[in-house]
Amino acid sequence: MKRLAVFLDGTWNDPGDNTNVWRLRSMLSRTDDHGVEQLPYYDTGVGTKWYNRVRGGAVGVGLSKNIREAYRWLVENYDDGDEIYIFGFSRGAFTARSLAGMISKCGLLMPGSPMPVAQVFERYQRPDARPIYRLPKTVDPDSDLPLEDKWIVDYSQRVRIKFIGVWDTVGALGVNVVPTRHEARGEYDRHFVRLSRSYDHAYQAMALDEHRKPYPISRWYRFIPEAAPDKTHQAPPEVEQRWFIGAHSNVGGGYRNDSLSQIPLGWLQRKAAAVGLKFRYPLKLTGTEHRGDVVDSFGDFMKGFYKIIKFGRRFYRDVGLDKMEVSKGWIVPQYETIDASVFRKWADDDDYRPKNIEEWADRLGVDPATITTSQDALPLPPAPPPTGPTP
Repeated sequence: MKRLAVFLDGTWNDPGDNTNVWRLRSMLSRTDDHGVEQLPYYDTGVGTKWYNRVRGGAVGVGLSKNIREAYRWLVENYDDGDEIYIFGFSRGAFTARSLAGMISKCGLLMPGSPMPVAQVFERYQRPDARPIYRLPKTVDPDSDLPLEDKWIVDYSQRVRIKFIGVWDTVGALGVNVVPTRHEARGEYDRHFVRLSRSYDHAYQAMALDEHRKPYPISRWYRFIPEAAPDKTHQAPPEVEQRWFIGAHSNVGGGYRNDSLSQIPLGWLQRKAAAVGLKFRYPLKLTGTEHRGDVVDSFGDFMKGFYKIIKFGRRFYRDVGLDKMEVSKGWIVPQYETIDASVFRKWADDDDYRPKNIEEWADRLGVDPATITTSQDALPLPPAPPPTGPTP
């Protein structure tokens, strides 16, 4: 057994930007304490080449290529029983989640398969293609199943994703100010970025102070049909989405002289280490990282032009969303928390008063100044009354 760790950076990011993706990859140990091998794969973000900077940043050029290349690397290196860990930031987080979705829907090709990776990717994006978990585990050669379905059964492996860790997922077209024709026709709806039963652990660090509307956070949700008896908003503890201080790159890394990014980096490192991934050393935190400055990404975006065309109106991300009614049921955010560092900064800095935290505190009737630990963004539902005789 070995561990395969995939690291997918954000838009325009490469090792020189020192994002949390790159830093976590650089801390990975080659083996664990028992000699188990750990192989890394790192991919720079979309648009890092000079001729793709505008195209990649504006319309998501290169996203599908990055998914296929990471998938191909896994095909070349995976052996039965290996553990897969996937990390990403920004659009790289979207790429990471889509890569996991491709594996969930289509499995992982065996080397020597007659199907190329490009064909599997096309199948992944077809809404009418049957996922591997809805196909039989074995198939008769004379079966009337379509040939491609037979090949998925014969040449693709049903594998689990041990761990997904992402920083502030934004959609494939995250930096657009004006929607493009790609968005209008829903091109990127064909990427499966939801959670799957084939994932063991999934964690997301989210930026509390990102105010650019083209950078909406892509949460993990689950759908609860009307007939389901349990309509609560909570999810198992192996899924967690946590709010941290800062704008998009304060959470995912990439700014110089930024201590804030250390906090979500350390959080995801600890989560991955707890389930088996070995690092050369734990990230050293002093306890003062929350005092770092929140970058005004809204004011700085497009050299200030974005703030002008938006008339200075900032977009605030909602904290602690409750279930939302949709056709035939509800969608609910998966387990959402607020990191203790948010409340430490609130207590230490009189100028730090995020409106979304003020709204959250008013809604729940709490005082952020008195909170010293990480909090559930929505309180746990009350325990059901006991059944049976009262002692």
